[in-house]
This record gives sequence, structure tokens and C-alpha cells, in this order.
Amino acid sequence: MSDSTVQGKLVDYIRDAHAMEINSLQMLKSMLLHTSDSEMRSLIERHAAETEVHRDRLATRLEDLGESPSATKKAGVLLTAAMKGMIDQVRPDKPGKDARDAYVTEQVEIAAYELLRRLADRAGDERTAKIASQNLADEQTMAQEIASSWDKVIDLTIEESVKA
Repeated sequence: MSDSTVQGKLVDYIRDAHAMEINSLQMLKSMLLHTSDSEMRSLIERHAAETEVHRDRLATRLEDLGESPSATKKAGVLLTAAMKGMIDQVRPDKPGKDARDAYVTEQVEIAAYELLRRLADRAGDERTAKIASQNLADEQTMAQEIASSWDKVIDLTIEESVKA
């Protein structure tokens, strides 16, 4: 594969990760609209702040490479996130389904950052590899925190059902 092909693919992966973080941020903001448990709110708020940092790191990296985020990808994820946000507001079992969706999202982000880091390593792009590794570590931590909260999520789900 030529250097220009690898570089083009690298930019594409950075754009994908950037759009992914925008989507994740919208999902987290939607979750905050209906999460009343203080422990869960704190977890979501902290990860939303991390997600903003991830988004900004990726945008800066694109700028450093003389590129910009994909307007098409950004519009697509914003539309998808908006639709999901509307559905989330009316669906039952918000704690369980939010935790499930967040966990799946973290796993997708973990995979995306593994791929980005490995491609950046292959391209010799140490800066992008470092950003991917930093973001990956946060995503892995969040996935572990969600996984460790399954019993609490079940408690909140049952509590929500009793109130309904």
C-alpha cells in the first residue's frame, strides 16, 4: 500500500472517530435528561467531559494534518443521535437500555481506537497513535465502569417499574 493510501485511510479513520465522538456526546447528553440517580449522573457527566476532550483532540489532529472533519459524517451522526434521543425519552426501562446502549457504544469506540492506533503506528504517525491510545484508555475505563454497575442498573430499572 502506498504512503498516500495509508495517509488517506488514516485521515478517514480520524474523521470516523471524530464523528463517533460527536454521536457519543449527543447520546450522553440525552441520557442526562432523564437520569436522576446521582451516582449514574456523575458517571455520565464525567464521561461527557472526556468525550468533549476526545472530540477536540481529533479535530485538532485533523487540523494539524491540513484536513477538516467530514461535514457529511457529522450531519449523519447528529441526525441519528437526535432521532435516538427522541426515542430514548419515551421508551420504558431507561436505566437498563441506556446502560446497554452505552456499553455497546464503548465497545465500538474501543474497536475504532484500536484500529486507529494500529493504522497510525503503521503510518509512523506517533501523534495520532498517542491520541488514539489516550482516548482508548478512557473508553476502556468507561466500559469497565458500566460493566461494574449492572446490578445497580437492575435496581434502578426495578425502581422505575414500581413507580410507573
